[in-house]
Amino acid sequence: MDTRLYWETYGRHDFLYRDYRQAFEKAKIPVRFPIAQEVLFDLADRMDSIYKGMLDAAYKDNLYSVYILYRSLIDHYVKIQYIVEKTISEAGDVTAERYKKHLFITEVLAEQMGVLQMEDLLSAVETQTDFLVFLQTKFPELAGFDKENQKEISAAIRQFDMRAMIKHLTEKYRERSDNPNAGWVFASTLTEYSQVSSFTHGGAYAGQLTRSLAADGKVEEQLHNKLHIGMTLLGVCKENGLIVYEVDQSIISIIGEFQKTRAFPAAASQAAGEKK
Repeated sequence: MDTRLYWETYGRHDFLYRDYRQAFEKAKIPVRFPIAQEVLFDLADRMDSIYKGMLDAAYKDNLYSVYILYRSLIDHYVKIQYIVEKTISEAGDVTAERYKKHLFITEVLAEQMGVLQMEDLLSAVETQTDFLVFLQTKFPELAGFDKENQKEISAAIRQFDMRAMIKHLTEKYRERSDNPNAGWVFASTLTEYSQVSSFTHGGAYAGQLTRSLAADGKVEEQLHNKLHIGMTLLGVCKENGLIVYEVDQSIISIIGEFQKTRAFPAAASQAAGEKK
């Protein structure tokens, strides 16, 4: 598949994004949410890598890989939108800090639990090692970590469950008087997410869908569709990350500039399967 149009669109938007960030920093525009800045910019950079991976896979007509990466792109998109919404509504860094601290700790613990289970399997032990003992042996700095800490962290990161975040965003966007149908966008995200999830864990549905699309000659249409939507998701996330700066109403015209750079011609929209 020819991906030049998507590379060009990505390049225009990314150049403007980097240019404005550099201009804000050069002008010493204050950052009102420093933790959110760190988290959102890092997530946006990771989305960048995912989307470029989608472009590389699409060039080789590798729909299976595009679907896997697209699923991850949605993951990052929802997290960014959720953190942005909570940061604005709470006027603070609480949610970004929970993401950075509690979610990180939880993921580290999950990884170490996997290490423990692997060691028990390889050693063929009769009695499984106590996780807390194992953790404190591996990480002496966590000597005070106990079950109460586990409960606290579990409660703090429950908000980052995919369905919980989409539910929250759907309800919040439905409340918007300027665009009451905006909640539908997030509700439909869950359907998209569920459809492509089978590809990440070797589900039977993924194989069946891939064969069906190939037989119907719809592989290229799907590639266009995912690259088209993916660019929109990536663009929105980069743009929304600029809320960390103390900018005035000029941000509205700036966002307008961004939207123009990622607008696809009508032919590309039709190839992606958009409704007229």
